[in-house]
Amino acid sequence: MKKNSFNTGWLFEDEASGRKEQVTLPHDAMINTERNPQMRNYFLTAGFQGSRYRYTKTFFVPEEYRDKTVILEFETVYCMSTVLLNGEKIFEKAYGYTPLQIPLTERLRFGEENTVEVIADVPKEGYARWYTGGGIYRPVNLYVGEKDHIRLYGVKVTTLSIHPAKIRVDVEVEGEGEVYVEISKKGKEDGAVAADAENVAAHAAAAGTGTAAAASAAVSGGHASLEFTLENAALWSAETPELYCASVTLKKDGQAVDTAEETFGIRTIDKDPESGLLINGVPTFLRGGCIHNDNGVIGVINNDATELHRAKRIKESGFNAIRSAHHPMSRSLMKACDEVGLYVMDEAFDYWYRPKVLNPHRETFLETFREDTRLMVQDAYNHPCVILYSIGNEIPEAGG
Repeated sequence: MKKNSFNTGWLFEDEASGRKEQVTLPHDAMINTERNPQMRNYFLTAGFQGSRYRYTKTFFVPEEYRDKTVILEFETVYCMSTVLLNGEKIFEKAYGYTPLQIPLTERLRFGEENTVEVIADVPKEGYARWYTGGGIYRPVNLYVGEKDHIRLYGVKVTTLSIHPAKIRVDVEVEGEGEVYVEISKKGKEDGAVAADAENVAAHAAAAGTGTAAAASAAVSGGHASLEFTLENAALWSAETPELYCASVTLKKDGQAVDTAEETFGIRTIDKDPESGLLINGVPTFLRGGCIHNDNGVIGVINNDATELHRAKRIKESGFNAIRSAHHPMSRSLMKACDEVGLYVMDEAFDYWYRPKVLNPHRETFLETFREDTRLMVQDAYNHPCVILYSIGNEIPEAGG
């Protein structure tokens, strides 16, 4: 599906103060507001208070979108968010660190203007144990594709072995057709193809060899799986952050109807009682630190530039690992950790259903934790930097 930036042309309103302004996303609604030195837990949040934030954008939807698939994605919103389209509530989400992915096709008015409205209801106090910021603080994307398409985040790359280097590419498809996959080394100016062969995986599996590479496969039941053996593959680690790209094309009747690309690294993770953590078979010590979500004076605004800057500074300071404290890490930071070589522990939650402060999300935790955990793994799956998941930080329920 074609990814379109949906970050410009938003009208922002802080309902408590009446402040209104035109903004470009990502945007931290809280960072430049007045602080309250009498606020409970001031030492945790620096006195920043939450509010009810409203974002509105009007956009034209062409008639030709009627026969396409349209998905609106907020990489996340903090927090207790509600999304309306043309005045109708279409989506709600309590948690403030995982994406909102909203099918729009059946709800749009074609050939005319449409208005999307987002409300983020951040409690005045007790919104977390640290500065969270508020509002639409990560990018927004509008995806447009054909009825037959590669599903959003439907390409997953798995390292099967490193001696020899073998990977599997799984592709989820809406509709039918044939999937063609091309693997190339990132950073090569000529874009040379690293592996490309005829689809003989089924024959190889029947023969028991399991070593054949594949380039194309028919979609069956909405899924296609292809295996590649890469000669002289460069492995990913903190010392050698080598990356590859999987370019995927969905074809129907010989014509390309959709494309997708995923960056990945080839690496294995193992553990041994004597050697400890093994990356690509090499004993590895983690020199790590925990980092929160904010970027200093710009608040919690997340984009590729800010997160690459942060990752480089962390690596230059002698670290080889970081843990996201205490929530799923942004895509931009994971991308940066892939590029500079930092191992990541991606953390799901700071709390479950027992509150640490007044955490607004806790009341819906038991209904939503499975979906939020799925979304964390969805975002992290193809990032070689992510070597561990944490299901929670200092969870009181674990002692009960």
